Amino acid sequence: RDVERSRGLGDVYKRQNILLLNKKVYENFRGAVYRIALNMAGKKVRLDIWKTLLNDNELNFLYAKLKNESLEEFIRNKKETDSIICLDVMRSFHNLPEENRSAIITVLRCYAVHNPVVGYCQGMNCIAGLFYFLYKDESIAFTMLAAFIRKLELTNLFKSEMPLLRKYLYMLNKLMAIFAPDLHLHLFEEGVDASCLSSAWIITAFTMVLQYPDVKGTPPLLLSIFDEILTKGPKAILAASLFILDYHKDLLLTYRDNPCTPVSYTHL
Repeated sequence: RDVERSRGLGDVYKRQNILLLNKKVYENFRGAVYRIALNMAGKKVRLDIWKTLLNDNELNFLYAKLKNESLEEFIRNKKETDSIICLDVMRSFHNLPEENRSAIITVLRCYAVHNPVVGYCQGMNCIAGLFYFLYKDESIAFTMLAAFIRKLELTNLFKSEMPLLRKYLYMLNKLMAIFAPDLHLHLFEEGVDASCLSSAWIITAFTMVLQYPDVKGTPPLLLSIFDEILTKGPKAILAASLFILDYHKDLLLTYRDNPCTPVSYTHL
């Protein structure tokens, strides 16, 4: 009887593993199909594909409710958080019209109400700004932001202790040691780790260092990085970080005392 029971459990585990494998194969195939489509797409089609990838029926009709029913209470009871949101948006988007900054602030307030465990964290303003800048719609920007954080499992990236950021920086250091050992050694000898170079990249998914709201429109590199993130998951943030560090390796190796500055902002 025990043997039969163990065989039965073995069959269950085997079926579960097959289902998980099939799900992984499906997700990889789906991601590959969307990447092909994104490579061929113009801006409008790309934005439609992004909406499909981040579609969340629960969020689609939530924004109006949050905006109409919860914002006044949030502004009244969360004054410190609200002031940080306003300050960050003003600082990041000082070149945008007031009505656009106000819309981004409202999106972030609604997200803080929607997800009180996270609330608001610096970096979210840049991601919300990207979605609003591209879609020109508060409701869509909110839905995209909330779905981006939930579907890509980035909640721990924005919590107060930022455990996911620490994990990603640790992984990036390890990847540098494998794929760019000379750069890794140079940074170590200079007393620098990956956090100096890439914290802002990771926490904003490159939206802070790749500035987008200007007369030239959104940089193609930023759109391509988001294509990768949305089809491959957050590991694409690490891959992009490693690629940029390796691309600028020769430049970084020539700098002493503070090797972070040239790549973090100037040469991206």
